[in-house]
Amino acid sequence: MEPKPPQQEVARTLYFMTDKTQEEIATMVGVNRRTVWLWSKKGNWREIKLAARNAPAAIAENLYTQLVSLTGYIKEREQNYPTLPEAETIRKMVMSLNQLNHRLTLGENIQMLANFISHISKTDLKLSQEIASAADKYLLAKTTITGDHPTHIDYDTAEHLFTEVEEEENTTFTFDETEYPMR
Repeated sequence: MEPKPPQQEVARTLYFMTDKTQEEIATMVGVNRRTVWLWSKKGNWREIKLAARNAPAAIAENLYTQLVSLTGYIKEREQNYPTLPEAETIRKMVMSLNQLNHRLTLGENIQMLANFISHISKTDLKLSQEIASAADKYLLAKTTITGDHPTHIDYDTAEHLFTEVEEEENTTFTFDETEYPMR
């Protein structure tokens, strides 16, 4: 893999950390707009940016769907209270939803850093580029810790975000060797 030009790294960081257009980014890094467009297309920047912002919502929606299905299944049977394993599953789902709802998402972190970098760039472009580079390293470290990968340095691994959602198209889910219908 050949090394990326420094302008490409700066352009990528600006794309993910600001809401600037490709033309504005091209002007800032000193390349043609078409060059930024090609880098963006090759690296799937648009899809990755959308996935980073929407992944927590998709996970939460999936958890809510599973929770409704499980509680609906329990309600309809003769013994309409959960077994100990079902109660533990419900507890874990609710705790996961609470964690999703009370932590900053990757998209929110990106937006906060983008606002800060945008503010700094108005007075000191070089400093804003240094901060953007440090912010990119921070986000990469954060995604390594949490297991999220939408800002992976190569931006070539976002496909797993879509396959996980597509695999959830099944009409049942299994827990403790019991198959529950999805509603």
